[in-house]
Amino acid sequence: MPARPDALPLWFTGARQKYAYVFAVLAIAVCTLLSIRMQPYFQLPNIVMVYLAVVALVAFLAGRGPSILASVLAALAFDFFNVPPHFLLTNSDGQYLLTLIIMLSISILISSLTSRLHDQLEQSRRREQHTRMLYALTRELAATRGGDMLGSVIARHIEEAFATQVRLLVPDGEGLRAVAGHLQHWDEAAALHCWRQPESVQPEKIRVLEGAAGGVGLLIFSPPPTAQDGERLLRTMLSAAALAIERARSVEAVQAERMKVETERLRNSLLSAVSHDLRTPLATIVGASSSLIDDQARLDTEAVASLHRVVYQSSLRMRSLVENILDMARLESGPVQLRQEWQDMEEVLGAALQEIRPRLGERRLLVSVPPDLPLLRFDSVLIQRVLINLLENAIKYTPEQASISVAAAVEEGWMRVSVSDDGPGLPVEERERVFEKFYRGHALPAVGAGLGLAICRSIVEAHGGRISAGVAAQGGASFVFYLRLEAQPTLAGAGSENT
Repeated sequence: MPARPDALPLWFTGARQKYAYVFAVLAIAVCTLLSIRMQPYFQLPNIVMVYLAVVALVAFLAGRGPSILASVLAALAFDFFNVPPHFLLTNSDGQYLLTLIIMLSISILISSLTSRLHDQLEQSRRREQHTRMLYALTRELAATRGGDMLGSVIARHIEEAFATQVRLLVPDGEGLRAVAGHLQHWDEAAALHCWRQPESVQPEKIRVLEGAAGGVGLLIFSPPPTAQDGERLLRTMLSAAALAIERARSVEAVQAERMKVETERLRNSLLSAVSHDLRTPLATIVGASSSLIDDQARLDTEAVASLHRVVYQSSLRMRSLVENILDMARLESGPVQLRQEWQDMEEVLGAALQEIRPRLGERRLLVSVPPDLPLLRFDSVLIQRVLINLLENAIKYTPEQASISVAAAVEEGWMRVSVSDDGPGLPVEERERVFEKFYRGHALPAVGAGLGLAICRSIVEAHGGRISAGVAAQGGASFVFYLRLEAQPTLAGAGSENT
């Protein structure tokens, strides 16, 4: 991968490299002028140090070649302008010959060491840059879900790192499918051939992403990466990409298997609940109707009326179960289509109580609704179903002679509706789970299919409200749902409004 010029300590890089030798010559020229001015005040060893310092500076700023040129020029300039006799390359005193040789050797050594330091610094910065790229890639891969989204992350990072265009292909049946990258044109036949025969891959143009269990994709480059020092980075990025794709596929496979198991469990739960809950009232209806047909002549009026009540109550129970199953199927089939109208909660509550009253038995029903409740905009049929399910739930889990309370009130922009009882209550660990489909409490005998409360939550949340379970003031279970209040309609706008 090509190094960025702004990441190097050299001043002369790229197109400016040709000026590095000019800089070396000028630096020695300036140093020579300075040494001539220093001659009356400093001895020659001190002047040598100035030349050595300039050579080191050239090595640091311009690199190896210009620094060697500066070393040679410094030795010649020192001999020509500073060692007597001046302006001659030979001198009468042989001791300065050794000084010149040592000066040239030290200058070349300094330039070599400085250039080596520069190379090491450049490699260190390049490794830091590679590490930063790998960290950014792996961090984004870890936070990304979905095979196609992972492909987009992989293609983008590789294109940015190697200044190229790529196209990521993944297996799709017997062929390959393009999922990410900006490369618009590629040889599909060659790509498919390389995928089926990995030994024929051309590394400069096509790379196979190898995971722990084999190939997971194919990456096509145009133009291909050419920097040799980026080969390790490329291999590491491809390995990280392959592992991420393989992990995503494993997660998808696990989720699909889990969904399959969950679907099978729900199907079995539904069949079990429906078969059990329909069998009991159906057997009761068959038995009661058989007695009415075969033994009607021997039954008195009270016995006949009792059998009629049994048939009626069992029919109501079957109807409630079938309605719950149909409601859940409708709620699960897609977004709930609400037929919202401005309604009086007291009227909807009265209709629900009227329907549930025959099933109360000897239970006491307490209703607390203030006369000045504001109007609400909701689907009256669905909210009535919520109230009926909550009341049926209270009837199922309370004994005869129990009390069931229904209350409505306004609380800080919400209408609060509660159904509570003085029965055995609801354990803390089950107060959230009771709203799951087909869940029936373990602390009490299982009654019903476990759909009623799940339907309540779906309907209330579809209206933008919330529902929860808790403890009633009298010690039993309490179910409360909230619906948001809106600005009250004017007389002209109080008609129906569907959404």
